[in-house]
Amino acid sequence: MEEVDPNPFAPKKKHKKSSVWEEFKEIDVNGDMKAECIHCKARLTISKSRQTTSFRRHLDTCEVRRTKQRNAQQTTMLNYHPKKINRRKDFLHWWINTAKDLCGSFRKMYFWKINRTTSSLFYV
Repeated sequence: MEEVDPNPFAPKKKHKKSSVWEEFKEIDVNGDMKAECIHCKARLTISKSRQTTSFRRHLDTCEVRRTKQRNAQQTTMLNYHPKKINRRKDFLHWWINTAKDLCGSFRKMYFWKINRTTSSLFYV
């Protein structure tokens, strides 16, 4: 058996589309609906038209939110590691540095071997 809506013409609750609702929660204060900022706990009146302009303005000036954003940005900049842009370039860079290290090692071994016969150690 299907459920029948008692009042099919009653206005249906709309989904909140604005992103500002992620930073506000609805609370009931003595029968009046208010929106409370999750950052600074400021309470703003929810208009009957449910416009979010005043909430957006509050978020632009909310000092607690700004401080949190600044701290988060500094943390991400400290943890920032650029992605490898060109693997071929990275491989060539690694190969050149490894070859330089190996050449230096071979050169040291070669001079050590030559100078060992003359009983003196000489490193370049």
